Amino acid sequence: ISALVKKATDEGIIWINAAGNDRSHVYNGMVSELTSPRSLRFENRQPGAQVSVHLSWSGFTDDENFATDKDLDLFVYNAQRQLVASSQLVQRGESRPKTPVAPGSPALSGYARETVTLKNLPVGMYEIQVVKKSETFLPTDRYRVLVQSDRWDQLFLYDRTEGMEVM
Repeated sequence: ISALVKKATDEGIIWINAAGNDRSHVYNGMVSELTSPRSLRFENRQPGAQVSVHLSWSGFTDDENFATDKDLDLFVYNAQRQLVASSQLVQRGESRPKTPVAPGSPALSGYARETVTLKNLPVGMYEIQVVKKSETFLPTDRYRVLVQSDRWDQLFLYDRTEGMEVM
């Protein structure tokens, strides 16, 4: 996007970008810290809420055909340590497989993100786990977890990063 912004501003266009305010529902971390799965806790206080958990990381370029080979996975567990949802797309530097993918194999993605949407989520405590799946990350690579709900005031991320809603 930075190339697009530069092109627009070079032409005299004023570019305004809203960063947003995710109301303390964000955790930012360094991928280098993921020597074991990173756990983050959140509480849903609204019966039947829809909650989305988004994981993104530094694996982007200005090339629209770029496919990242940096791979993280996302898991959500309930208070009884039962898996509620996961996103385990495989990022290996190609968005479309060069060879056919066997039935039951994980889907490929060229994008540096994983997302789960939890519908009709019961009230309770939940744990998000971020797991590093590849060794292609640089020491400076970062990741971001955003937890969203249709009822912001009924969702609390205990392990948020204060004052750092933007990656």
